[in-house]
Amino acid sequence: MKKILCLLLLFNLQTLNVFASAVKDFEIRQYNPVNMGLKDLYYDVRIEGLTKEFKKSNSLIKIEKEIYFKVFWLYPGKIEIEVEGLPKGFLAQKNQLISLVTPKVAEVIPTSLSKTLRKYELAEKKKGKNTIVIAKDRTRSSAVTEMELTFDEKSRLTKVFYRSPMGSQRVQNNYVTKAWSKNKWVKDMVVARSVTGVQSTKVETKYDYESIKGFGLLNKIVINTEQVINQNSKNGKELKNSIENIVQFSNHKVNENIAQGYFRRNVSGGKN
Repeated sequence: MKKILCLLLLFNLQTLNVFASAVKDFEIRQYNPVNMGLKDLYYDVRIEGLTKEFKKSNSLIKIEKEIYFKVFWLYPGKIEIEVEGLPKGFLAQKNQLISLVTPKVAEVIPTSLSKTLRKYELAEKKKGKNTIVIAKDRTRSSAVTEMELTFDEKSRLTKVFYRSPMGSQRVQNNYVTKAWSKNKWVKDMVVARSVTGVQSTKVETKYDYESIKGFGLLNKIVINTEQVINQNSKNGKELKNSIENIVQFSNHKVNENIAQGYFRRNVSGGKN
């Protein structure tokens, strides 16, 4: 019995070590400007059509200027988003706008996969040249209860399957190398397909970059969303809806202590 327990323990340790190696290999091969020496970053973010749509849904608020965002990022991960073009006050609307842009801002600096998976129970298996990692939340306290991650032979995270109480989602990632990426993989396109009840959604996201002071940074994200609702009627008709969103990143200031100065001012004097 003791021998069996020891073998099981050894197997579990080997599984976790192999998985840790797979994740480590992916994070080493993935381009991350922080690993290239990025310490201080400022940039503007504009969502195409945002000002027009905001005026429509908030007709009582007088908007005279374009609504856009200023982003301050300081190593190792301190970040602040300011909303421009919105009159003073209107805290609820400001927070809604920040919530809208936050997922786009999160694309600029890749998040740590290791940290994301830290609270999950992990197992791995080989499938041909690919490594499949299964992550399960046994407590079911997370929004996503299970993930299946596929790493190819080049250490790229090519596919992710998410399962939650609300439905499921399949994500396919495409990576390329750029002249400035120093043979690191750069995310080029993501296609996500999800099913919730009678509604299926496909989201295709394309990424464009530019080299600024030797750092590859986002300058545009194009998001195409297609939703299909199956009415389960006799004639089999489906309701379809498509929309395109364009997010622009500009006015980058790299390692010029802009963010550092911003945070110092706010600590000493508070925000205006």
